[in-house]
Formats: sequence, structure tokens, C-alpha cells
Amino acid sequence: MIQFVNKPKFLSFNFSFHDLYDASALEKLDNIFLSFLEEHSLDLTTRLKNARQSSLTKMEESALLIDLAPHVEDFMGIFFGIEKEIQTLQDLTYHLAPLYRCKRLFVQRQAAKAYSQEEAQRFDGSYLQPDIAIFLKEKYSDLAFARHTLTALEDREAHQEFLTLATRYAAWSIHQDKPTTLFRLPRKTNPESLFPVNREENLLRSPDRIQRKGFDCTTPSVHTRDALDQAHYCILCHNQSKDSCAKGLSEGLKGCPLGQKISEMNTLRTQGYVLGALAMIMVDNPMVAATGHRICNDCEKACIFQKQDPVDIPSIESETLDSILNLPWGVEIYSLLSRWNPLNLKRPFPKHPSGYRVLVAGMGPAGFTLAHYLLNEGHQVHGIDRFKIEPLPSHLSTEPIREWSNFKTPLSQRTIGGFGGVMEYGITPRWDKNYLDLVRLLLERRSLFTLQDRTQLGRDLSLSTAFAQGFDHVALCLGAGRSNTLSIPHEGIKGIIPAARFLVDLQLKGRNDLEIESPILVIGGGLTAVDTATEALAYASLKSLSVIPESAKRESGTQEKIFSKTNFPWVPAFAGMTPEERNCRATIVYRKTLQDSPAYRLNHKELQLAMAEGVTFRENATPLEILVDAEGHIEALLVQTSTGVESLPCRTLLVATGTLPPAFLEQEDLDERDGVLLSYKGEQKVSFFGDLNPAYEGNVVRAMASAKDGYPQICEALLEGMQGGCFDLGSEGKGRYKGFGEPNSGNRGRNINNTDTTHKRPLIALGLMSGTSGDGIDAALLETDGLSIKSFGPTHFIPYPEPVKKAILKAYGHVPGPEIAELERTITELHAHVVAELLRKAGLQPKNIEVMGFHGQTLYHKPPQRHGERGETHIIGDGYLLATLTQVPVIDQFRLNDIAHGGQGAPFVPLFHQALAKNLPKPLAIINIGGVANITWIGPRDDELIAFDTGPGNGLIDDWVRENTDLPWDENGKIAALGQVNPKLLDKWLIHAYFNQAAPKSLDRGTFKVFLEDVRPLPFEDGVATLTALTAATLEKALDHLSERPTSYLVAGGGAHNVTLLRMMADRLKAPITKVSDQGWDGDALEAQAFAYLAVRSLKQLPLSLPGTTGVPYPLSGGRLCLGSRSEE
Repeated sequence: MIQFVNKPKFLSFNFSFHDLYDASALEKLDNIFLSFLEEHSLDLTTRLKNARQSSLTKMEESALLIDLAPHVEDFMGIFFGIEKEIQTLQDLTYHLAPLYRCKRLFVQRQAAKAYSQEEAQRFDGSYLQPDIAIFLKEKYSDLAFARHTLTALEDREAHQEFLTLATRYAAWSIHQDKPTTLFRLPRKTNPESLFPVNREENLLRSPDRIQRKGFDCTTPSVHTRDALDQAHYCILCHNQSKDSCAKGLSEGLKGCPLGQKISEMNTLRTQGYVLGALAMIMVDNPMVAATGHRICNDCEKACIFQKQDPVDIPSIESETLDSILNLPWGVEIYSLLSRWNPLNLKRPFPKHPSGYRVLVAGMGPAGFTLAHYLLNEGHQVHGIDRFKIEPLPSHLSTEPIREWSNFKTPLSQRTIGGFGGVMEYGITPRWDKNYLDLVRLLLERRSLFTLQDRTQLGRDLSLSTAFAQGFDHVALCLGAGRSNTLSIPHEGIKGIIPAARFLVDLQLKGRNDLEIESPILVIGGGLTAVDTATEALAYASLKSLSVIPESAKRESGTQEKIFSKTNFPWVPAFAGMTPEERNCRATIVYRKTLQDSPAYRLNHKELQLAMAEGVTFRENATPLEILVDAEGHIEALLVQTSTGVESLPCRTLLVATGTLPPAFLEQEDLDERDGVLLSYKGEQKVSFFGDLNPAYEGNVVRAMASAKDGYPQICEALLEGMQGGCFDLGSEGKGRYKGFGEPNSGNRGRNINNTDTTHKRPLIALGLMSGTSGDGIDAALLETDGLSIKSFGPTHFIPYPEPVKKAILKAYGHVPGPEIAELERTITELHAHVVAELLRKAGLQPKNIEVMGFHGQTLYHKPPQRHGERGETHIIGDGYLLATLTQVPVIDQFRLNDIAHGGQGAPFVPLFHQALAKNLPKPLAIINIGGVANITWIGPRDDELIAFDTGPGNGLIDDWVRENTDLPWDENGKIAALGQVNPKLLDKWLIHAYFNQAAPKSLDRGTFKVFLEDVRPLPFEDGVATLTALTAATLEKALDHLSERPTSYLVAGGGAHNVTLLRMMADRLKAPITKVSDQGWDGDALEAQAFAYLAVRSLKQLPLSLPGTTGVPYPLSGGRLCLGSRSEE
């Protein structure tokens, strides 16, 4: 869990920064807004409340949201304390309004029609402008011109001379190469000639030239003046239900894939409500930072203007977002609107946690959008991605961001984060990828979201393993799969590279030694081919060292320094040259015409800009054969053209001919498709999004739309299994299952045993523990209310069968895979057996047991090593199966919520120790010696509790004994008593960093396994003695991390039977050491009793871990409730 830093006087209504991410607090904020709205408009409040309870027509919804948006804007200004800044933003719209009115009434309707182009170009604007300024009585500006012209139009006779000059000047301005906003009028369009090209037979070039400036963002931000111009150009056709930009015109022009309320957005922009317009956008597009200018254009293509320039909707969208981000706390305003948005009638604020866990495979546009929607539905989301993902600076996640400018970094200096899939590695610097970091921040601040990199579904994780690990659903957001290969022989030829691999290497790996030589050919006609050609040309141009002066080379140092991703040298002699002058060429080779290419049809602007940067287009050219030189490197590509066979010189051939689905999907047992859902082995459901769904493949926004349209099906599929299954109880807010007692309203609080709203009735619970020693299963009965122990019941132990024990020991230290499934089932069945035996011994029936705590068998534990890092833990044992076999509700997965919130994931027994030692003198330490040893320090006050793993317990000793004998352990320490401790070896071990690491901290059983290599040269008995001494010595070192030395020690676990170890401990700890059995406690069953106690605490949502025990930021509950299938009886 992220520990937020709250800034003083940051928000109104006594809200803290953390409250912006708390479901209950956002519900409270919504109620405050409704009260605010009611003060201003009772009618509008009633309309909003009714709309949330019933459905509206599209027209009714639009009208309501447009009326509501200004109030949302005013409220947000108050909430963030930026009323003046909001007013300034509104005033800017009113200030610029004369421009657009003058453009419509005078420039477009009068001046454009007064003269022909030929006549208008005879005027000289440079002479006319000073004369106009005399009438303006101020320095000329378009805005002054517009204001004066509008005044003149009200009395034409009095201003005839000025209007004559103004008409001539406007007519002249209209026909300039780059007219300003006031004089830039829509042009007629021809679908067959959307932009000009120069043709040299089948080779097409752009007549324009854009100077590419390396790998910084190549696209300037959209100016407010231009965005408002486009908003005023829109005819706001939602009023007639003709908003084709959102709804589509035809099968080929489907409009915005997200169904965004575009006309409504433009209405608010023209009225000056910028924040209101953003809220309108985010009803359908909460991840708007990942869309807009240079990303999407489906809306623009479907604009009602089909025979003239369409409204540039993406630019309006991006400028609207930028205007809000540039406000004080703009990042936080955008972030909040993604979770709380009163215009979102369906989900104005997030639902409370559901307990369901969804694995989202792939963190591209489909994946991160799906994660957002699932989080707002209250589900836990664990995202995985195959790429390495660099951590964001920790302060971004924990502190509010006041200035957007402080968040952004020039792209050439930006750390390649690895998050975002195709948006990170496939999109060129035409788009500012700081927006991608912003999208990521929205997710990583959510307590229900976790992210795991370098994990690929099908390679590192199978579907069966995912479901075995407790995920309720798996969503496949894997993006494009394998690249299509060339249909002509090419194996083993140097210089041929898949386009996707090139883009990945360039964007993610930051390589400075890519083997890109000119001339470059790119086979394909889609946007990937365009991006590939653009980036390859830019890279090759920068790597052409021949034109850089020797002095520049000497100043820059090595070639690696010159061409490292973040240190391209912009030496003047080099930067001012065109690619052709640097002897660099890149050509797209396509088998059909330019107009037939997907890039031209889908987003001709990107193709136009790429060609302006120097990319050429070879149309009607079908590859036939690759020619190679004596070294096996490509030197030419033979193509079939309309006039015959031609040879195109080539040193680098980039292949962008489409992709295939990921190969592993063909190997999985998936069938019975229903919408976006697939049945896996006839039981669980998986879903597929983005490029995996043909209905949405093709671009970023369609991938995002697949998530928006498909997430409700996931929610429905999850709810189908609500009667049985496993439900998380430890997430933020109320648990979903209310069958036992009365859970708190949350799981936070300074008082770790808050009883204000906790049901006090004691429950009969059963606890199960299988420790890291792998010896067997302890079971115990306990009556407790989760605060104190009312009574102890019988206990029972069964050893693991030898084959099971060996399998467990073999599996230690490894992340469980599919091969563990059989072992997991066996272990679960053995636990069910010990439950049956214990109930028989106690004379009880399953119905008498109200809950069972099931720890499971730990196989792998990797705690976080530093602040902000998340650990990893894997415990096998099927809680649902155990609940089904025993007919007792089961709590399992005690560690997961702790790990998800940044905790160590261990130890958990200390709260039980504290309850047991309630009446004992303090300070007291309880030492539990299992496979790993841990200590619990209990102070006089309830909040004085420290616990951590101290080092190896019995684990290393047992391993050494098993390795050298047929014995399972050193019974009573008899072998250690015969040996001699090796002090030098002991000193060497004790300098291990872990022993000096501050608490809280935890261990995996295998952390110190390497120490066994050191004892192999020793006599067997000396090895046992030295390893035993290590356990005692690490317990002594642990005292350095306690607030105060204990006055006495109690010892539990298997180590309590090791007389030699107890003697060594007494020599080092210098205080009385007694076994817990001397207090009347069952030392062998203590941990089983602890998990019975913790199961009850979990049901009542009392904390299981504390800052002093596992390092979580506050007392935290946890656990997962599993309700098994009912027996037939």
C-alpha cells in the first residue's frame, strides 16, 4: 500500500490527499457535491439523482450533463482552492471569442467571397496592415482586428473605409501559405488526393520538408486559440442526434470507438467551461491522456463535414486536457476525475472492494484501460507485462503533484519506463510519452492494483497456474503477436529485421548500436510501416558520422557517447542537414497504390508528416527476391512493378506486414466463445481484448474501447460464481462477505484492536499450520472473539508421508508452476484428513466449526528489500477445495494483502503472542524456532509490538542432518552436543547483510542455503554444532533491533526441543529462557492455534499485521474467505 504524504491546506472539506484514493471518502465527497448542487439548483439535483436510478435517452443525458458540468467545474475550483485560476481559464475563452465570431460573420461569409484567389493575391497585406492599425488605434493583432471589425459591422456606413481595407486584408490573408487562425478556412477535400505528393513514376515524395529534431517530441502542444477555433467550427450536431463523430456515418466510418461525447465537449469549450469539458470527455474516456492529438482520428474521419476539412477533434481533446493539467494541482484534478466524476451517471465513484482478483496480462492500451475499469468496480487487479518496467520516482506516487511541468521530462532525457505496450515501443516521438507515465500513475496509486514486469503469459505463467494462484479471472490484453514473415526466401540473410523488433529495440532498450544502414526499405503499407520508416530514417541520419566535423567527434568522445539514446549531439553542421544530405534514405514499399494503403485510409496525416520528414513511398511494388553481397548481407530487393522487374538498392530491410495471434493461445484449452469471454477447460473464464479481438484491432483507441465495452462481461462472469468460491476480506473498505459477525467499516486505525463496531461473540475456530520444516500438519481448536482467547481445544498432528515431504523440500525456493498442481491437491487433501481426525477427537461436526484458518505450505517467499518495493510470496493449498472437502468455511491467503500493501508478508503470529501474553510481565520476547526463526517483542502498551525473522531456525540444521544421515532432524540437539563450533565460519556468516538490516524484515527458508557449502569440509557433528550456534547467534544479534532488552524469553516451535540450542541461547541472551509449555501453552500447536485466532480476526476485519511486525503503513487486515461447494447430503 502506498503511504500518501498529505500536504497542509491542499484540499477543502477537511479532505486529505489519501482520501482521494479511498472509496468511502469519495462517496462522502459525492454527497458533499450533491449538497453543493442543491444549494444552487434543486431541480438539477433532482434530475441528477433520478438519472442515477433510471435510464435516460441520449438527448436527455446530453442535456443533463451539459447543465451539470459548470457546477462540477465550480465545485472542483473550491475543492482544490483554485477558483481564481478556473475563472482565468474561463475568461480566456471570452477574451478570444471575437476571433471566432469575426471569422464566421466576416471572414468566411464576406471577405472569402469578395475576391477571387487571383484578385486577393494582388493585394499586399504588409502595406494594408499599417493602415488598418490606424483604425484600430493600437498595434495590429488579429484579436484587435476582430473586435474592431465586429463593431464596424454594426454600423457599416460609418465604418465603410475600414471595412473595405479589412475585406482586402482578410482576402489576402486567407490565401497565404500559413494563414493565422482568424483567416484559416476549411478546404475542400478529395479522398483520392488528401495531401500533395510529387510523383516520379512509382516513387512518391512530399513537396514539403519538416526538419526532424532527433528523439525529442516532434509535435508542439496544441494552442488554445486553435483548439477553440476548431470547437467553434463544430456545428454541435448532438442536438439533432447527428453527431456522427461519436456514432459513426457508415460501416467504414464508425466514429469514436469509445463513443465519446464530442459535440457536448465542444459545447462546453465554446462556453468557457474547460474543466467541465474534460469531465464530459472522461465519462467515456477516463484514460484521455493516452488519446487525442497524433494518436486517434476515427472521430475526425466520421465528422459530418465529409467534403471539406473535418473538425480537428483530437486537438480539442488534447488541448482541453493540457489546459487542466497546467492548472495548479492539475494532475490531481485529472486523477480525481478518473475515480469521481458526477457526470458519470453509471459509476460516479468507485465501488467498495469486491474481493475478486483479476489477472490482466499485458499493460498496453487495452490492459491499462481494463485495469482502470475493473478497479472502479472494486476488483483487485494484478497486471503483468513481458517487458522490464522501471519504477516511477517514489515521490510521484506518494505526494500530490502541484505543477504538471515538474512531472514532465524531455523525451530524449526520459527514462524508458516499459509500461504501455505499443504506446511505449511502437509510437514515435510524435506523441509526448509523459502522458503515458501519467496514465501509469493513475493505476499505481490505487491500493487494489499491483504490477509485475518481465512476466509473459505462456512463457513464465500458464493459465492453469494463474487460476491455481487464486485469480478469479484472466484477461488477455497481449496486443499484436508474432510478426508475419516474408513470403520470399530470406533465412540467414543479414540486414532483415522485423519492424516490431526494431521499434522495441529503439524505444525500450535504448541501444546505440542498432544495425541500420542506408538505403532502408520498409515492406508494408500500414501505420507500423510509417512509424518504422520514420524512426529508421531518423536513427540512420543521426548515426551518419561522416558529416560531423572531427572537432565535434573529439568533443563528444566515443561513438557510444555520441549516439547513446539520451546524448545525441545536435552539432550545427549536422542538425541543419536533410536526410538526403546525410546520404540517408528510407522508402516504404507497398504492393498497391498510396491511396489503397491502410496508412492513407486510416490516418493520412501521419503518412503525410512522415513523407515531409523525408520518407518516400514506392507504390505498386511486390517483393520478388532478395539479392545479397559476398558477405551474405542484403544489397537489393527485386520487386515486380507495372512496367517489369526493378532492383531497389537496400542495406536494411524492415518488415511490417502484420502480425499473428500469440502462439501460446493455440496451445491452451479455450473454447465456447461468448462475447469477449472464452471458457477455459469448461470451468473458468478468460477474456480477450485489443488486437486479440478482430472487432477492435488496428489502433490504440480501438484497443481501449475493447476494454470499455468488455469489462462489464468480466463483472457478470465474476458474479455468476458468487455463491461459492473465495472472497478477499482484507482489501480497503468493507469485505464483500457479511456472513460472519459485523466487519468494521474499514481496516485502518491507530487502535489495532478497535472494538467499537466489532461483534464480540466468540467463535469456535480451527487452525492449520504446515511450517517451512516440511515435517507435517498441526491442527488446533480455539474459541476466541479475535481479541482474547476464551478457551483452548484439542490439537492434532500428522506427519507428511515421506514422498510428500521430499516433494515439498524439492519445491522450496521456486515459484510454483503447473507441475505443482498435483502436490497442492495432495497437501490439501492431507489437511482435510487432519481436520476430520481432530473433529473426531473433539467429538464435533463440521457445522460446529464457524471458520478455519488455513496457512498452506510456503514454497517461495521473497520479501521487499527496500521501501516502495513489493515482495512476492507463493503458498500452495487450495482453500476452496479444503472448504468443499471439510464443509467448513476457510480463511486462507493471509499474506497477500500485506504483500500488496508493501509489507514483508511475515510474521503473522505476533498478534496471537500478544493475546497469549496479556497478563505476563513486560517487556517480553517470544521466540518461535521453525524452519526460520522469528522473534516477537511485546512491550507494556498494546501498540508496542515488534516482530521479524531473525535468521535460520531448524531449516539448515535439518537439511544438513538429512544430507548426511537417514534422520529427519537432530533430535533434542544430541548431534550438536557432540560437535565443535567453528568460530571463524560463524564470524563469516554473521556479517551477512540481513543480520544488520533494520526491522521489519522476513526471510525465505532458502535464503541461507548457500551456508551449507561452507560446512561441507567440516566433520558432520561440527557442521551440526556450527549451524546450531548460528541460530543462537542470530537471535542475539536480533536484540540490536529491539526498543528495549526483554526481561525474559519464551521459546516455541520445533527448536524448543533442542536442548543444545537452548543452552547456546541462554549463554548469549543472558536472561531466563523457558518453553511456552511451561506457561501451559502448547508449543507444538502454537502456530496452528494462531491461525485459528487470525481467521476470526480476518472475518471481523481486525488487523493481522502492523507497521512493527511486517512494515505495512498502518494496521492492516487480510485473508480470503473460501466457501466450498455443498455436499449432497
